[in-house]
Amino acid sequence: MKLPAFEYAEPDSMDEACRTLVAQNGNARIIAGGTELLQAMKNHVKFPRLLVSLERIPSLTEIQYDPGNGLTFGALVTLDRLADHADIKAGYSVIAAAAQTVGGPQLQAMGTVGGNLCQDCCCIYYNRPPDLRKRQGPCYKLGGGVCHAVKRSPGCHAVYSGDLAPVLIALGAQVTLAEPAGAKTIPIQEMYSGNGAHPLNLKPGQVARKIRIPEQGNRTGGAYLKLRRRKAIDYPLLGVAAVISLEDDGESCRSAKVAMTGIGSAPVAIEPADKLQGHPITDDRLAEVAEDAHALARPVANVVGFSPRYRRDMVRVYVQTAVEQALADARTKGDPQ
Repeated sequence: MKLPAFEYAEPDSMDEACRTLVAQNGNARIIAGGTELLQAMKNHVKFPRLLVSLERIPSLTEIQYDPGNGLTFGALVTLDRLADHADIKAGYSVIAAAAQTVGGPQLQAMGTVGGNLCQDCCCIYYNRPPDLRKRQGPCYKLGGGVCHAVKRSPGCHAVYSGDLAPVLIALGAQVTLAEPAGAKTIPIQEMYSGNGAHPLNLKPGQVARKIRIPEQGNRTGGAYLKLRRRKAIDYPLLGVAAVISLEDDGESCRSAKVAMTGIGSAPVAIEPADKLQGHPITDDRLAEVAEDAHALARPVANVVGFSPRYRRDMVRVYVQTAVEQALADARTKGDPQ
């Protein structure tokens, strides 16, 4: 299908980009790799009058690691650079692992950090050509008054399926948002609304600029597991990220964080500290964390692949396995300082 008509702008600064977006009154979109946006335009579900590229702003492609302070990278860093950067592979390997699961090599070469984090929610009743949508009429995401996946629902149940978000949430990442008045920094989870029709808590003119992840310290390990039908291309039908930090004895848990994607309209964070922190991570404690995650998961039948019941049942398996892998990774790290 052909793209609808649009204009194109390349501002030279973040201030200019933010002002341009505000002036368009909701009729402009940021374009980075375009791997999601252009397909949505071809499917006639998005009709921006103006596409705003940030390619002329060099700071958005930088990756910096400062020992003791942590890792920072810009929103235009491509997924393949994220996966191949030496500092990330050495100290934040779970990020590289997640980036390598996104699509295939071509998408990783085009897709960006900001695009992956700010992607729209998916639904089989929405992400398809217009001829296939005519029979059912517009849903909440298209300005209608119904969710075709959950008929009596008062809101949209489209699924957020980004791979990087759960990993960055588990790592305690913050996102800096550029805006007309300057900039502000928030925990990355606050960027998501939980509303499938409007999944981002971004005001007009706000743009994700950079991500900062604190130093993880010694004896910290992570893992990301992704449930999908094929080992390439597919979105996660469930994604689980786990980050575990151990005390100097190498056994007791200092901190723990688990986050999930693909099972709701926003990434879902689990705080297992009350069950793990200060204790050795036993099978019984892991089972409790997995059960808590299972209770939070609410997948519905609006994606292609496994049934909602199967995906929810797999939450227990994937959470427990991800924590076990993160624990094993933490135990391989260097001697306590």
